Amino acid sequence: MATDNIRNGITGIVSSADYTTTGQFRIGFVGASGWETVTGPTVRPDGVLAGCPNTGDPAKVYGVGDVAIVEAGAATTKGALCTADASGRGVDTSAGTDEIVGRFLEAASGAGAQVRVYVTLSGTAA
Repeated sequence: MATDNIRNGITGIVSSADYTTTGQFRIGFVGASGWETVTGPTVRPDGVLAGCPNTGDPAKVYGVGDVAIVEAGAATTKGALCTADASGRGVDTSAGTDEIVGRFLEAASGAGAQVRVYVTLSGTAA
């Protein structure tokens, strides 16, 4: 089981949806209604959801410099750059237009695995 370090987490954000059963450890951004899950690798992320808030509840988010737990969308490579898939899960970066969430600190064996990612939010891979 991956362990986290949320020292620089983002505060003051509310959840725009019910994430009590899905969405924890997924990559997202602050939208007009609050925290939202990203919908692909070219959507600029703001961090990773750490908790399981309901709609309108405070959202605890891993930010830059944090070691986040991320749900993998496929097998990942230790040391590879992390981007988001269409469900906000972490996957290896595959294109220069992919927005970087951070770097995988460990490999995932497949979709659904929880892995540690050092959050950098460093822009596109190109």
